[in-house]
Amino acid sequence: TMMGGEVMPLSFRDHIETHLVSVVLTILMLLLVARVLSKQRRPSTSLAWILAIILVPYVGIPIYIVFGGRKFLAVTRRKQRLHVTQREAPVRLLDFDNPAEDVLTSEGVRAPSRQNRIEFVSTGEDAFARLCGMIEQARSSIYIQTYILQRDAVGRALINLLAKRAAEGIDVRLLLDSYGSFGVSQRFLAPLLRAGGRVAWFLPLIPVRRNWSLNLRNHRKLVVVDGARASLGGMNLGREYMGATPEPGRWIDTAVDIEGPAVKDVLEVFCSDWNFASASLLDLSCVHPAAATATGGTDIAQIAASGPDVDGDILYDAMLASIHAARERVWMVTPYFAPGEELFRALLIQARIGRDVRLIMPAKSNHPMADLARGPYLRHLVEAGGKVYLLPAPMLHAKNMVFDVTTAVTGSCNFDLRSLYLNFEVALFVYNRERVDEIARWMEGLMRGATLLDPKPPKRLRSLAEQLSFLVSPLL
Repeated sequence: TMMGGEVMPLSFRDHIETHLVSVVLTILMLLLVARVLSKQRRPSTSLAWILAIILVPYVGIPIYIVFGGRKFLAVTRRKQRLHVTQREAPVRLLDFDNPAEDVLTSEGVRAPSRQNRIEFVSTGEDAFARLCGMIEQARSSIYIQTYILQRDAVGRALINLLAKRAAEGIDVRLLLDSYGSFGVSQRFLAPLLRAGGRVAWFLPLIPVRRNWSLNLRNHRKLVVVDGARASLGGMNLGREYMGATPEPGRWIDTAVDIEGPAVKDVLEVFCSDWNFASASLLDLSCVHPAAATATGGTDIAQIAASGPDVDGDILYDAMLASIHAARERVWMVTPYFAPGEELFRALLIQARIGRDVRLIMPAKSNHPMADLARGPYLRHLVEAGGKVYLLPAPMLHAKNMVFDVTTAVTGSCNFDLRSLYLNFEVALFVYNRERVDEIARWMEGLMRGATLLDPKPPKRLRSLAEQLSFLVSPLL
């Protein structure tokens, strides 16, 4: 210590306090490292957490305590589990081998259903018109769940339209993620609340609130109307994603509208999330039990949710199995790319043996660190024989995959570790060729407007930034 410019020696008490702090810090580090190892995470994620805890303990320890939980937080145990009632006797519907169906049904997902009518929505204008139409045509209930509700003209128009229907006696429920929709105030929601609509917040950020979390986020975006029509995809509710008229800067994103038996599975996801977040409960057995009937459509569909409320990593497993089993092509559209070791190795192997592996991404996303972390992955994929298409502005936010001519996947899940392992997500798997070909044609349109990635090494400064971002990518 300093006193009058003179260095004073530490007192015996100071030595004891310093020693105790060191002992407590060491014990805490050991306990957290043991916890990391006991969770049997992927080696890359475990190593990243261990390095953070040991090398920068004053930063790594509090971050792990707040953000390190995954499926093990007590709060998630209080939530209704999804995909558990069908585990007893998985049923195969398809008359051809399909790894996605096999994995999903073996892990408890309800078997695919026939006679669905699915419409692929590839513009924000079409999505907005369809959503407004569903709201206006509702006869009994409107259930909407989103990660982001923006406080702009589009968000305000949707709130006012929902308020109008609530005032007419329709059961209107809006479920918002507390982090994604952080800026939404009670004042903004007032028209809906005054009209009798209900609003719930998923996992509040404030520790004193019930069922709170800073890390686990509900990234699902879905709509269910009258228990008979549903929509899901990557679009949030706001001007960036949708609107009545085209805008130059609007993000490129997709959704699917669904009619038929698959709607019941979307409704089950909403009910589970709503009942966890709200005191105003919904009983799935009483909510339009016969509404989601066969439509005479030709689409074969399977709804799969993933996240802390699902045992295992269903979407991850289904994607990994589908990549390995592909015999012709693996095409992917994703805004971010941090797949982890197993998924990336599967893509590399397929590219090296001559499969048609294509990845379509934004040239520049809205997350600079994610763009840095993807660099080594993308160059290695191109060197192995894959193709990476970089689409210029506007931002590409869609999440779609095509495997051969048999399977297409669309929903809320990005191809990164946060979506695959941490977030609450939902996806639609489609197994008939007509819909697979439609989504593949949309991807081809994106490719025509994109440029192929040049795998040449980056400059030294960017290379260093990429390596640092790549190192922490398992934590992003």
